Amino acid sequence: MLHVDDLASYVDYPICKMLITLDPARRDAVCAAGKEQFAGRIDLYPSSPFFIEAVPLGVAKDRSLAALLERMGLTRENLMVCGDGLNDRSMISYAGVGVAMQNAEDAVKAVADYVTAADNNRDGVAEAIEKIYPELRGTQTTMPRNLVLFDLEWNIGYQPYNFNYHGVQQTFRGEIIEIGAVKIDEDANVLDTFSIHLRPRIFRTLQHHIAKVTGLTQADLDRGEPIVQGLRRFMQWCGPDAEFAEWGMDDVPVLKQNLFLCNLDESRPTQWYDLQQIFLREHPPQGGRGHDAGKRCDPDGHPDGAPVPRCPVRYPLHRRCLPQA
Repeated sequence: MLHVDDLASYVDYPICKMLITLDPARRDAVCAAGKEQFAGRIDLYPSSPFFIEAVPLGVAKDRSLAALLERMGLTRENLMVCGDGLNDRSMISYAGVGVAMQNAEDAVKAVADYVTAADNNRDGVAEAIEKIYPELRGTQTTMPRNLVLFDLEWNIGYQPYNFNYHGVQQTFRGEIIEIGAVKIDEDANVLDTFSIHLRPRIFRTLQHHIAKVTGLTQADLDRGEPIVQGLRRFMQWCGPDAEFAEWGMDDVPVLKQNLFLCNLDESRPTQWYDLQQIFLREHPPQGGRGHDAGKRCDPDGHPDGAPVPRCPVRYPLHRRCLPQA
């Protein structure tokens, strides 16, 4: 954690959002005071019991969705949204069908067309889709024909790196330094494997926390394949029809950022699967933390020193269509 005396002078780069963490008992009072103090300059929204989000004036989920719908030639009657935080309230009220999760605050539920019986950790969104669009039930019950299970390790810098992504300022989450993947067919047979170390261009010095977590050294980075060449080879290996699966939902957005910064096609993958959620759905925690949902497969790290999932998944995969990173 870094302590700064003057945040305004420390942040000398564009930011799109500031997240404030605080005691839930103080959230509403602090948010109200902030709205009064910064009226006409920024907007503030509580997004969880212990988060307040500060964003540029006029930035809100309903306005973003309205702009997207206009670009697509659609109206809000074509839109269904799901949410649970107070920062979701505007889009839930705006959409043709607004859905609040069971764990949502009362102010969110008050503007919803439908409130789920399940919360957001127990397939509340799936419940809403099946309830409102029953014709979609069971549309994805088998493995894709060409599924790539993959894992990344990425390096971070000691200072943030910002870039323009199609007109939007983004902070670079990390530069990929290692990829491990397996390709499996619809019967969960392993077809091929892929493993590579990459030499970064932006964050060239291995950050000490990354070294501790991954076991990699600066020499490993220096010996790696040039990142542009390596990423191109990985995407060619995956193939144009591959669907991706990862543990969590971090690796694909990071992959897309890296492809973009290397002037490679970042349009793929257009959809991917969260194996962590599938695993927890099949093996719910039994009190406490239950199963370790961490990234590593076992205390020794990834099998054979490569960041790949240990077992092919034989459970049905449920399609997730997500925005590009």
